Amino acid sequence: ARALRLLLLQTHYRKTLEINADVMAQARAGIERLDALVRRAEAGGIEYAGLGPDAELADRFREEMDDDFGSPEAMALVFDTVRRANGLLDQGEDAAALVATVIDLSGALGLRVGAGADEDDEDGEIQALVDARTAAKAAKDFAEADLIRDRLGAMGITVEDTPTGPVWRRS
Repeated sequence: ARALRLLLLQTHYRKTLEINADVMAQARAGIERLDALVRRAEAGGIEYAGLGPDAELADRFREEMDDDFGSPEAMALVFDTVRRANGLLDQGEDAAALVATVIDLSGALGLRVGAGADEDDEDGEIQALVDARTAAKAAKDFAEADLIRDRLGAMGITVEDTPTGPVWRRS
């Protein structure tokens, strides 16, 4: 459902929209990028809750939306903010304000991002497996960690070990 919402937001209302498997796959990948940023921030202990959006970015977002309901341009701004936040996280810098901005601006369009955004419990199960893998690695039980990694792989999940902790994404 979120992928379909993103697809609609990335297409101007005056344009013809064709929905097919490739377009939906791109939209699902976009949702995954949004969720992965939040998971990465949480894994790194970034405190973004309670922060409002960056004022300059919020103004630009509002301008895009006020210009003939420019949701494609507004979503492009959100994804540019995701790119900037990931860049800061790569450099070990604080990206809390940008993460909060992504969540807030996406939410303004009815697109929930991050933990609990999907109605099903699959993300919780995946996170529990990632946590179990991390615990197994910490206990130097690499055989168990490999089994968990293989189970995640069978579910279509790739785990990336980063300096701030593991981050998972759908492959």
